[in-house]
Amino acid sequence: RRHSRTVRRGPACVLPRNLNNGCQDDQNFWTHPWDDPNPRTLRALCVDACAAVLRETTRLPPAMDPALVDETMDRCALDVRILAACLAAGATKLRLRDFASVPRQPLTAAWRCWQAGHPACVGVPRPPPTRSTPIPAAMVETVDGILQLRVDGWTKLFGAADTLETVALECGETGEDDESHGHLRETLAELCGTRALRKMALGFFERVTDDDLRPLWGGGGEGNGNGEGEKAPLVSSSRANRGGGAFVIPVEIPPPVTATTPPALTRLDLSHLPRVTDAAVRSVLVECQTLTRLRLEFLPVTDACIADWRVALRNLAWLEVKSCPRVRFAYPDVDWSRPPDKLRTLRIQPGGAPENWGYSADRDMRVSARHLHQLSFAKKSAIAHLCLGCEFASPEGENKRLGVGGNVGGYRSETVWDLREAPLRGVTHLELYRARQIIWPRRLARWTDCLESLVVETAEDGLIHRLVGVATLRRLVVCDCSAMGVDEFVAIGKLTTLTELRCGGIGEGLAPFAGDVKAAIGRGLVEAHFHSCVEYPVEESLFD
Repeated sequence: RRHSRTVRRGPACVLPRNLNNGCQDDQNFWTHPWDDPNPRTLRALCVDACAAVLRETTRLPPAMDPALVDETMDRCALDVRILAACLAAGATKLRLRDFASVPRQPLTAAWRCWQAGHPACVGVPRPPPTRSTPIPAAMVETVDGILQLRVDGWTKLFGAADTLETVALECGETGEDDESHGHLRETLAELCGTRALRKMALGFFERVTDDDLRPLWGGGGEGNGNGEGEKAPLVSSSRANRGGGAFVIPVEIPPPVTATTPPALTRLDLSHLPRVTDAAVRSVLVECQTLTRLRLEFLPVTDACIADWRVALRNLAWLEVKSCPRVRFAYPDVDWSRPPDKLRTLRIQPGGAPENWGYSADRDMRVSARHLHQLSFAKKSAIAHLCLGCEFASPEGENKRLGVGGNVGGYRSETVWDLREAPLRGVTHLELYRARQIIWPRRLARWTDCLESLVVETAEDGLIHRLVGVATLRRLVVCDCSAMGVDEFVAIGKLTTLTELRCGGIGEGLAPFAGDVKAAIGRGLVEAHFHSCVEYPVEESLFD
């Protein structure tokens, strides 16, 4: 017999999800997992149970699966003691959503400090290894003859975390102050000295400057951060970034004065850092030889950070730039006819207009279609995944030379990308979100012989009919089908080579025909999604 209403509260019990229409008036009412209408897996229950008792646990078992440690650490409210225990247990992934709140969490009575040779520990036996967590000596201090935790030294934990591979640091509701900013500087310096760190993300810190990021490229952490002794800022040589004035040669990045070995990072995400400049991004690209993936979001950087991109991005295989309006990918900083040798994925403003994600229009990015057109003339290009959600517009300062709006038609058009004259050789995955600024070829089967995946925001200009006959197409995503007619929607069934189909914005007029589309494609269709709301592809996470 199952007495779900009389089961005592324990780690395996969960709150009812649909009790009294979501209103939990009786806080003593618990539901056993057997009676849960949406049961969770045993692993999820185990993670919740471990997270609930971490505040009373002195040490995690060394044989615990690192992936389980990562999930448990992600589900609990981290304090200094829990962080030390998880890192000592071999955690590989860490995400601090509210960095400043970690040292401010109250510690429980489960913490006891012991240090060999300390006067306060004379006559006190050493705790057994199975019930104690080793911590750095910098985290211990003596107060009134009692050995206690020194909260200010908690950043030293990261220096001993030799198993930590992925780290994401974010500024949350607690905000920033002088103390948390100092902790962040120490944390970055400690993390960059570890041997296992490969992926790092830093976001939403308004105080972070180039000087704080110096450990990322081996520049050390001795900068004063007050502007003294700083080098001249980089200046873009393209008309899109300078607007007027004399031609300025970009400033070269000097070697760091106090050089150290940079961390072997393979991926770096920088987001919402308003005080980070081109010099920091350029230094990372030049000094971090192992870096292959870079994401820049909501940064005040310009084309100067990627000037001479064939050299600056020589080691990158994946680049994403989103909501950096001053980055225009304009000539001569970016020569589309000579792309970097190893760059296989280029994503510019993924997801389309910032309004789609709740941001203002001034965060939009603009790239000249005339400059982008030069990619089709590249003799050698490794770009296989091209994502363009930016608006096609003329660079500032070139309107007078090219006429009103910079649009004189044909291949020199700034605002319209004519794909009829721009075959993208070697591009297997294509994402385009500004469909009204694109002229499609009459038949894409003659335009490409390798296109495998196509993502469009809307199917404009009879795109579905133009796709018929593309033998290599395996994946099609149409984010918004609300403006699509029945004839064009049913024509999707002619794309018999599809194995994955995703359509968003399916209204009442198109919903009855979804089954006919799936039946027409046949058994080769493995995955099909039809949603009434507009659906955009999910971006790749740092922890994927």
